[in-house]
Amino acid sequence: MKTCRVGRIVGVRSVFAVAVWLLVAAVSSAHFVFIESAAEGDRLLVRSGFGELDGWDPDLVGRMSNSTFQLRTTKGLKPLAMKVDDQEKEYRAAIEGEKPKAVLGVTDFGTIQFGTSPTSWLRYTAKHLVGDSKNWGEDKPTKDLRIELIAKLEGDKMKLRAIFLGKPLTGAKIKGATPSGNDFELLTDAKGQAELPVGELGHYAMYVGTTTEKTGEINGKEYDVLKDYTTLTFTIGK
Repeated sequence: MKTCRVGRIVGVRSVFAVAVWLLVAAVSSAHFVFIESAAEGDRLLVRSGFGELDGWDPDLVGRMSNSTFQLRTTKGLKPLAMKVDDQEKEYRAAIEGEKPKAVLGVTDFGTIQFGTSPTSWLRYTAKHLVGDSKNWGEDKPTKDLRIELIAKLEGDKMKLRAIFLGKPLTGAKIKGATPSGNDFELLTDAKGQAELPVGELGHYAMYVGTTTEKTGEINGKEYDVLKDYTTLTFTIGK
């Protein structure tokens, strides 16, 4: 059973944990790294996990062992130390003082092969926009992120741009879920852009990815293709 998103669910451990681990190789391709936050008194609790749009799975937190996190503040980017919470089985950090504009994460999943498919080198990025949309400051790609979704709120529509290696990711499918749980799919244009209506208040989550035909070797393991995925989460309204 997945750990639900902030404000949606309770963290209950699955009684089928062993079975989940046996199925990891079959389901990992549908899982992504997500980041979220919630006010906790005067602090901001930042959480990150590995899972699907409707919540991450505590039994898969080990898949994020090679992850780094950053905060985007008014002064730029700075590292964020995130540690695994042994009870909740997710990465956590409590931030005091000035709230960041965004929290960013990078996870190198390493190589993996699904059935007879080519061996892939999987890399994930994740972004969570914090607080009021007026403070997000989303206007250009983030340095060193291979793939990213850039968001700018205009009225009741979110203008999205998919960027891969500094260039627009064209013809890509952005898939996500609205606060009420309805799934959506957007197709980026020649400029990597897409438009999402956000008239509904609450939490939005989405992802987009791309595959590059390129062979190589990492940590002594050969791969046939590169797979890059990125997620974006934000909340409209309080």
